[in-house]
Amino acid sequence: MSLILLNKYLEKSPSGLVPRKVPIHREGRTYYGTRWVRPNEETSHNLEVQSFVQSFEPVFASAKTKLQEVFPNSQISGLMKSIESVLDKEKRRGQDYTDFTDIAGLRIHFDSINDILGGIESLKKQARVVQEDDYITHPKGYYRAYHAIIEVEGKPIEVQLRTEKMTKLADWGHDVLYKMPENN
Repeated sequence: MSLILLNKYLEKSPSGLVPRKVPIHREGRTYYGTRWVRPNEETSHNLEVQSFVQSFEPVFASAKTKLQEVFPNSQISGLMKSIESVLDKEKRRGQDYTDFTDIAGLRIHFDSINDILGGIESLKKQARVVQEDDYITHPKGYYRAYHAIIEVEGKPIEVQLRTEKMTKLADWGHDVLYKMPENN
């Protein structure tokens, strides 16, 4: 797949250069711009990852729309992992990016745990659930939520079901563990 994408860039660039996102530091701020470089193994891999992540965008949008129909009274938010985040996770874990199940994630907020339990049943009726993690019944430290990996058009989408209180507690725990200066 990467060769197809790489060939597309090479056809457009008579000099054989490919675009690369690079940081530009100016006046104490970091911006990102495009620099044209000769392709190498890393560039080729990055383009492959970029293509893979972008293939989730239409699936992510259709999953969000479907969940909004199933849960019209719930707030639904979500995000896609950035290419940099995927590359970093791949390096940290020594795992191939195609095995990641959290490239795209959606979060559904409910008013109560009872509403979440009903939401789980609705989710299972409406989507193919391929993996479940129940951190409500079996909390992970301070963390409580219900996670499901659903398959949409052959792609895994992570869905988290939480109350607002669970989200606040998770955000607080994340800040304490990862953003406090003494923990870095």
